[in-house]
Amino acid sequence: MMSLEEKVERLLVAGSAATGYLMCESFGQMHKYAEDLMKGPILTSSFGNREFAASLREKAKPDFIAAIKAVNEELAQEDDG
Repeated sequence: MMSLEEKVERLLVAGSAATGYLMCESFGQMHKYAEDLMKGPILTSSFGNREFAASLREKAKPDFIAAIKAVNEELAQEDDG
């Protein structure tokens, strides 16, 4: 089970990939996430390609939404407990 801190980190990394705005601590975190998501190595210059960026955003969107829900549920449990 992931801690709240890990869930928030996942939210920020997935959010960075899904929106194109860096929210996590480093570009390297998002780059690794993107490589895992896209199942292969990605050149840094690829992030500037509109088609690639659109594809990455589309693939990251479901994970970003799931991460939002996970953090929200965790916070709701803390409020109840």
